[in-house]
Amino acid sequence: MRGYQTGRRLRHILDQPQQPIERHWLLRAEQCDFARVFNGVIESVIENTVVSAGTQTAIWNRVKRQHSFGIGGVLMMKSVITKRVLCLLIFMGSALAQRTYTTNFSNAETPLSESHSWINGGTCADTSLCVALDWHNVNTTSGLAFGTQSGVAPPPYPDSTALVTGSWGENQYVQVVVHWDGASGTNNDYDEVEIRLRSAMAPHRAKGYLINCRVGTPSSNSYMQMGRMNGVMGDFLAPGTWGSGSQCSGSKCGCQNGDVLTGAVTNDGNGHPVITAYLNGKQIIQGVDTATTCTSLTDYSSCAITSGGAPGFGFWHQNTYGQNTDFGISKFVASDLSPPSGLSAVVH
Repeated sequence: MRGYQTGRRLRHILDQPQQPIERHWLLRAEQCDFARVFNGVIESVIENTVVSAGTQTAIWNRVKRQHSFGIGGVLMMKSVITKRVLCLLIFMGSALAQRTYTTNFSNAETPLSESHSWINGGTCADTSLCVALDWHNVNTTSGLAFGTQSGVAPPPYPDSTALVTGSWGENQYVQVVVHWDGASGTNNDYDEVEIRLRSAMAPHRAKGYLINCRVGTPSSNSYMQMGRMNGVMGDFLAPGTWGSGSQCSGSKCGCQNGDVLTGAVTNDGNGHPVITAYLNGKQIIQGVDTATTCTSLTDYSSCAITSGGAPGFGFWHQNTYGQNTDFGISKFVASDLSPPSGLSAVVH
C-alpha cells in the first residue's frame, strides 16, 4: 500500500463506520505521534500526515467520535526505500460505530417500550419488557415519560426505572430535558428525575449508578445527589459516600421545567469510575467510586462498576400532594463515546 494513498483510504474507511477492519493501514509521514491506544480506542492525533491540516483534524475528530477497535496496535518502522518514517496501524476485529439513542417519547405506552428498545423495573404481561419486578415501570404520553409510584414513603425504595437495551461501551453519557407542569403539590413532595449509568436489571435485582435531582421551584430544599445501587432492593450507597462534592443542596441544585440534566461515567487513570452531573451545562456534583471492582454485573456486592451495563433514567415520587404526571422528562439522549449535544435549556 503506497503512502500517498493513505488519506483517501482513511477517509474511505471512516465513511463506512460499520465496515469490519481486518487490514493493515500504512500512513506515510515525516512524523507520527500516537499517545496511546487505550482500551481499543485511539486517544491521540496523527501528526504531519500527507493530508492537509484541515483534513487531518477532521479525520482525527471523526476517529475519536466514531470508532473503537477490539484489538489495536501501533508499530513504528523506517522504509529502506523512501527513508521516511512509516506508521503501521494494525486493527483486528471490527470497527464499532458510536452507540446513541434519542427519543422524544412520541407515543403513549404502558410501559415504555419503543419496539422493545427499553426494559422496565416493574411488572407487566411481557416479561421481556418488565424484568426487575420489585421496582416500578415508566409510562409515556405523547412527549412525556413519567413514573408510576404510589407516593408511599420508604422503605422500600421502588423507583420507576427504564434502561435502554443492547450493548453499550464503558463510557456512558445521558442527557434529559426535565418537565414540570408547575403544579404546586410538587414542591411539597419529594419528586426526583434520575439518570442511570452502567446499569442492569434482572428479576429482583437492579444495579448501577444513579444521579437524582429534586424537581420543583428552586429553594433551600432543592438537592442533587448520586450513588450506586448494588442489586437488592434497599441496598445502595447513601448520598455523600463519595465526599461532599458528590451531593449538593440549595437553589442551584434543583431541577425545574426545561432544565437539561446531564450525567456521565468514565474511568480515571487508576481505573476508578468517575460519575459527574451537570445542570444546563454546568458541573454540579462529581464522585469517584474507589470500591473493589465488581467481577460482573451480577456481582451484587458493594463494588465499583468499571464497565458494562446500559444508560437509562428513572423517577422517585414520595407523598401525594402532586401526581406522577406533574413531572418527568420530555427528551432522552444517550451515547457511549462522546457527550450528547444539541439539547437547549430554558433560561429561568
